[in-house]
Amino acid sequence: YMINGVVADSGQWRFGWWVFVGAGILGLIVASLLISEAPKVEPATEEMMPISVAKESSLYRSGEETLGKALRSPLLWAICLTMLALMSGSAFILAHAQVYLRDNGFSPTVAASSVSILSVAIVGGNIGFGSLAAYAGLMRTYLLALAIFAAGLCLLVVVRSEESLAVFAIVSGIGFGAGQVGAMALLGHYWSTRLFPALTATGLLVQTAGGGLVPMFAGAYFDAHHSYLPVIYILAAATVAAGLVLGVVSLPSTKCRVVGTRPHADEPAE
Repeated sequence: YMINGVVADSGQWRFGWWVFVGAGILGLIVASLLISEAPKVEPATEEMMPISVAKESSLYRSGEETLGKALRSPLLWAICLTMLALMSGSAFILAHAQVYLRDNGFSPTVAASSVSILSVAIVGGNIGFGSLAAYAGLMRTYLLALAIFAAGLCLLVVVRSEESLAVFAIVSGIGFGAGQVGAMALLGHYWSTRLFPALTATGLLVQTAGGGLVPMFAGAYFDAHHSYLPVIYILAAATVAAGLVLGVVSLPSTKCRVVGTRPHADEPAE
């Protein structure tokens, strides 16, 4: 709404970027005043974790873990695949959803409101993930987030009113927001904090490089066929498929359990 108002009042799109500049400066000030280096604390043990999270005791963490071993892990690349799917869908929404909505009769102001609603919903997904994961488990909650985001993409196809537009934006935002937190939580859960920065960089590289190509290909398809529908369905299906891959890869296996860790609650002791 703010950017749309600035552009409308000034008559120039470039003035909309000053909103981002102002927000960045404000964020820098708030971060410098409120955020400081946290004191070093001992990592949480399984006894300190909620029961459902403790059940997902790490199969990959050990005192001898290295970046090389982590990069050879199927679980890591499955997580990266889901990050790519989330970024692909969100990049499409940001680049093409407003064009799609305007082609379906919505005014520029109403179409732009979808981004505002989606942004607020993302915050809800960010916050809600932690609360749900404490009871349902990290992996289950992350897979649920992927399913919700895929459903949000499909809802874009049936948007015909301002109410249905809001539903699309809320569902998509919650799914994407929860997915953002979920991917980072899984990387931090299955590997140590020492490897977390490098693994996060790997995931972000995959999702940014791959997801950044989606708007270009989606635009090329629209120019050729004058429809976004196949692209939307493919992105939704890709998100679900990535979740299924992660679910299969992350199944407990006694062969890869680190010596000394206790079995999962649903896994028989040897």
